[in-house]
Parts: sequence; C-alpha cells; structure tokens
Amino acid sequence: DIADFTGGRYYVVTDPRALPKIYVSEVRRVARPLIFEPTSPVSPTVTYPHEALQGIDGPLPPISGFVLTTVKDNPLVEVAVRSPLPADAQNSTILAGWTYGLGRAAVLTTDAGQKWASSWT
Repeated sequence: DIADFTGGRYYVVTDPRALPKIYVSEVRRVARPLIFEPTSPVSPTVTYPHEALQGIDGPLPPISGFVLTTVKDNPLVEVAVRSPLPADAQNSTILAGWTYGLGRAAVLTTDAGQKWASSWT
C-alpha cells in the first residue's frame, strides 16, 4: 500500500542475496546523467559579481558541456556563472564560490578548454 500510495515499487524478497540486484536495478532506473552536453554551445551568464570574474568584461564565451551539480543549501554559496540550459537553476551552475573555514573554495564545472570550453582559453 505504501509503495502504491507514493508511486514507488514493492519487491517480495525471500533471499537476501537478491537485494544487491534489486538495488542496482533501482539505481539505474532513477539515476540521471552527470554530464550535460547541449546539442549546440550555450553562452553562460554572470549571475553574481564574484571576485574571480574581476577584469572579465562582456559576454562569456560559449561552452559545449559541463558536469551537473547541485547547489549547496548554504547562504555563503555565491553562484557567479550559470548556463541557460538546463532550465533548472539547481543544475545549471558553471562557477560558484563559498567560504570554507578561514579560506575560500570555488568550483568550475566545465573543463579548462580542451573539450567543452575551448573558446575560454
């Protein structure tokens, strides 16, 4: 009843050795790809005037892919650059930075110019 009510699946398991196979099949069913490569290059936009972008004027060059991430639920996270695709802002981060302890951390989800961001170099 719980599985039906929540839209989940229910398995009758009589042998615990069957659990890994069930787990793997469920992970494959709900897993999403970790890389986003649009059909044509997209031009990211600056969404926050982060210090890492100082001296960069004008529109950012297009990119042809990046690693999908999820923005941390933390007010100290500054998402500086986003891709217009995918439309979900939670998964479109290209550059973000945040305070970590006494330092700063940053993530760039596209590459350094070999495959996805060759126009950035």
